[in-house]
Amino acid sequence: ENMGLKLLRDIITENEDKVIYITIAATWCPGSRYEVPFQQGLAEDYRNKPLRVVNLYLDNSSAGTNPFATDIETYHLTDEQRLGLDPILHTGRGIPFYILIDKDGVIVDFGEHLRPSIPETRNIIDRYIK
Repeated sequence: ENMGLKLLRDIITENEDKVIYITIAATWCPGSRYEVPFQQGLAEDYRNKPLRVVNLYLDNSSAGTNPFATDIETYHLTDEQRLGLDPILHTGRGIPFYILIDKDGVIVDFGEHLRPSIPETRNIIDRYIK
């Protein structure tokens, strides 16, 4: 079984009727680290709304403490998960990279333009929350 697809299916199933905002990042990446406070703010601001914020870290080291709040679901992908997700989520492209999944489990938007530091990102998310 493709372990990457299984993880993605599990995330979508566990968050049924929620919009899912996925960050594909790495703990060693300066761009990914830069977005942390913005992502934290996004998760806090949408805490009582049907949005789930999820991190998929490409580096599989889970050592150290999670710098994010409990409002952010975090996975450190194994090599098998990363390779399994690559054809679908293009995890091999530049990071950080963002994916938005609607309440029906359909990928509706993706790309760097969904960075949490870009104000327009909230407007895009709000379109799917309603």
